[in-house]
Formats: sequence, C-alpha cells, structure tokens
Amino acid sequence: MQITSTLRVIKQAIREQPGDRLPLAILADYLAERGYERGAAKLRSLDPIRVVCPDYQAVLTQLASQNGRRRVRILSKAKVRSTILEAARVGWSCAGGDTVANCYGWRAVRTVCVAGRRANGTVRCGVGVGNAQQGSSPITPVIPGVRLGRGSNATVLIGAWANSSR
Repeated sequence: MQITSTLRVIKQAIREQPGDRLPLAILADYLAERGYERGAAKLRSLDPIRVVCPDYQAVLTQLASQNGRRRVRILSKAKVRSTILEAARVGWSCAGGDTVANCYGWRAVRTVCVAGRRANGTVRCGVGVGNAQQGSSPITPVIPGVRLGRGSNATVLIGAWANSSR
C-alpha cells in the first residue's frame, strides 16, 4: 500500500468536502486495523483547514497583527476558520467585526476577513482593518479598489483576487 498516493487522494477528497471529517476517521480506523499505526496517526492529525488553505499559519499571524490590542470589533480564529471553510464550499466568503451606528466623528475600526477559492481548489485568505461605520464594505480593506454593492458580481471579483499571485 502506498501511503503517499493514498494521502493525495485524501487531500483531494478534503478539497471537495472540506467540512467532512468522516472519511478520514473511517480510513484512519481501517489503517489502524491493518497495522499501519503511523499512517493512521497522520490521518487523524490531518486538519481539513491546512489542506484547503496551505498558508493558514500566516493568516493567523496576520489576524493577530490586525486585531492588535483592541478588544472590540475583532475577529476570532474560529470565525476566520469558518470563513475559509465556507469559501472552500461556496466560492467566497467574508466576515467582519461589529459595526458602529454613529461614531460622532471618531475613527472606528474593525477587523475584516475575505476568503476566495482559487481555480486549483485551495483558498486564499486576507485579513485587514477597515471602517466600522454601517454601510462600509468589508472587502475594501483586503482587496483595494473593490467595493461590493448592488449588481456587483462578488464571485467574479473575489475569484479574480484569489487567483492573482500574492
């Protein structure tokens, strides 16, 4: 049995169904029954987020930097993770911290996250700091010059950004 080709097939299955860990658990149990303990342990440790978004650790570093010392209108790691998995499933996703109804002239900021699926099935994710006023675009801080509004095709805009080189 060739573990490398099996892992390649498993990674492809995760890209197709990123939230589903059941096939991994079944295959890990199968390998353990056959005496392949190292392979089973490798499968159990394989996290779908790292297959879908290879630069996930860099995204978490960027998130910590953008959240800074603020305690309000920030994003959690769990929210970024769910945004990436949704983008892998749907094609694109965005999330942002809370908005502020009226800032009374004071600057209010929030952390935003945008994720888009590339043509090869992986996800590109960006984190930035944007305006927290109501009605402000959550995408503009991450993708400069892009503002979602009525009639804009988000799938095409974010897909083009995701496929562009970093």
